[in-house]
Amino acid sequence: MAITKKHIKTLTNDLTKYANNIEGYLESKLNEDNTRKLLIEEVLKSLGYSWDEWMDSEISTGTSKKDRIDIGLKTNGNKVEILIECKKIGTKIEKHFDQLNNYFTRLQPTPKIGIITNGIQWGFYAPQSEATKETLHHNPYFVFDLSDYKEEDVELLIRYSRGEFESRRILEEAYEYYFFENFESALLKELCEPSDDLIKAIYRNMGGRSLRAKTRDNIAKMITSKSLQKAVNGVIEEEIKTGGVVITTAEEINYYNIIKALILQARGMSKFTNRISYRDQKTRFNILVDDNNSKIICQIKTNTKGNVIIINDKQFDIAGIEDVVNLKKELIESAQAYLKQTDHKTVHVF
Repeated sequence: MAITKKHIKTLTNDLTKYANNIEGYLESKLNEDNTRKLLIEEVLKSLGYSWDEWMDSEISTGTSKKDRIDIGLKTNGNKVEILIECKKIGTKIEKHFDQLNNYFTRLQPTPKIGIITNGIQWGFYAPQSEATKETLHHNPYFVFDLSDYKEEDVELLIRYSRGEFESRRILEEAYEYYFFENFESALLKELCEPSDDLIKAIYRNMGGRSLRAKTRDNIAKMITSKSLQKAVNGVIEEEIKTGGVVITTAEEINYYNIIKALILQARGMSKFTNRISYRDQKTRFNILVDDNNSKIICQIKTNTKGNVIIINDKQFDIAGIEDVVNLKKELIESAQAYLKQTDHKTVHVF
């Protein structure tokens, strides 16, 4: 069944209603059970799932009573193909990947994808490839944020509804997403250690016909950071002409440098300098850990009133550097939550 504008509008109306309650839920600090009842199950109902037919609860994944996945969605007859691990509102969902992956592995071969959600953020995980289909990739291939989404996000979410879910198509696209995650590292390796194929392609574009060893070596030596920067500048100019580039402003870079410096000033944090970076998108500027959009320290956005910074779903107006510095404690704690996942030493905020 094709997804229509009507489907998108109907689901958007439901999601808007749920999103309007988020601030109150965060203030009241809902526990896991209430997060599940008031947010998670409501979203699933809007996607066409019901307890009497299409949802299973507390599915056993082992011998212990604690080894249970919270929700299983039946998308193909009586087969549970989607596993959902529920957490209380405000929880960092990435911290619970290992738990979801263990459940997913134990229940093979039926489950196709896994979801971790705190009611607001929904992280969708799949195997990296057909060859590794019994375990999940550690990064989500799709994250839906109930507090910040666009129409295209709703359209993607509809594909997980009872009437639309097609595991084969979903997995193919997830495999492709994970494959292209390696693009930047593969490109870097190729540029640092140019292959014969790359050098031959450059030579042909230079008008050459018969590549000799000496010429090959000379071209390899010319592939430097300086020549690459010139080429990048040319690419940027072409993208600006076609409207296909996001321009990172000097102000955004300034905010990034300030925020990174504030975080690294905290005791024990200086060793993480290479793990903090940014990604500029059309609607927001993300400062994140491990270049991973599911590990966002904060977001900077511009609205009609000026700039705002979002930290753990809380929004703060920022008019300049002083406002950012005043948020030092919140920024450090947000970064620490991700960095401590791989470093268990205590980081003190001062």
